Amino acid sequence: MTTESVHTNPDGSQVAVTLGDGVTLGHDVTLGDYVWLGDDVKLGNSVTLGEYVRLGNGVRLANFVTLGNYVRLGEYVWLGDGVTLGNSVTLGNYVSLGNRVTLGNYVMLGNRATLGIGVTLASDRDVIECRAGSGPNAWLAYRDANEWSFTAGCFGPAPLFVDPNMNPDDQPPHVVAEREAALTYLRAMANARTSGIA
Repeated sequence: MTTESVHTNPDGSQVAVTLGDGVTLGHDVTLGDYVWLGDDVKLGNSVTLGEYVRLGNGVRLANFVTLGNYVRLGEYVWLGDGVTLGNSVTLGNYVSLGNRVTLGNYVMLGNRATLGIGVTLASDRDVIECRAGSGPNAWLAYRDANEWSFTAGCFGPAPLFVDPNMNPDDQPPHVVAEREAALTYLRAMANARTSGIA
């Protein structure tokens, strides 16, 4: 159940917000007008949320996180220390962003996307990574500056993970097309490695 409330920011300004049950705010949290926080949301210290930000149930924001105006986070999103999201960023459910990740305005990431530490994306077209298989022997691919690169193991340097089993309706069309192209290439590379060609 949500409750309309007035929040007093560290500078003394007051804003109208809507808070769900079990919301926890750290020290020095600054909220913009008309912020909506779902149930069991936890905000760390020195967090700043712009106007009209909406956080789904179970969201966790670590310390020194900054979200621009009109940001939408799905349920159970986790943002590490020092994450910065521009205006109108949209993240699906179960998204995880490592420490010091920066996303530019209008970036959209689908359900279960994960970005590693320190990644910067000016656009959701900048970097796409796909996985073929699962576990420590999965093949990863990522596109950066129109070059496809590959690495073995799920803990490689690839900056963005898009679950190949995700419902395509949860992603923008260009993400779906690039994911399919990457998976096709990944399969060819895996076949070449298995046959000793690569």
